[in-house]
Amino acid sequence: IYTEREAKFDTWYWIYIGVKAVQSSYSYYWDLYMDWGLLRTSNGLREKLHFPMWFYYFCIVTDLLLRFVWLLTAFLTTDGKAFLFSWTWGTTVAMLEMYRRW
Repeated sequence: IYTEREAKFDTWYWIYIGVKAVQSSYSYYWDLYMDWGLLRTSNGLREKLHFPMWFYYFCIVTDLLLRFVWLLTAFLTTDGKAFLFSWTWGTTVAMLEMYRRW
């Protein structure tokens, strides 16, 4: 019988982390290239900018950080349980995801 701490880091857990990392990376690329039309020119930004240039760079960095905020939940623990299952942190991550999509 596994304890919760041992079960947290078993093979299936690492497979989950790997699949989720690939999914987040691909989604980030999709955001930049397909949704925002960035990375299609030599300077990385579109020919026609609707906002100041600094705003695009801010959004690129913010989107990357918020795409991978789930990674914190994968390794933080509270009372031997994965932080991923904490209601407070789950709510915080959900709110950050709403901000990212906005």
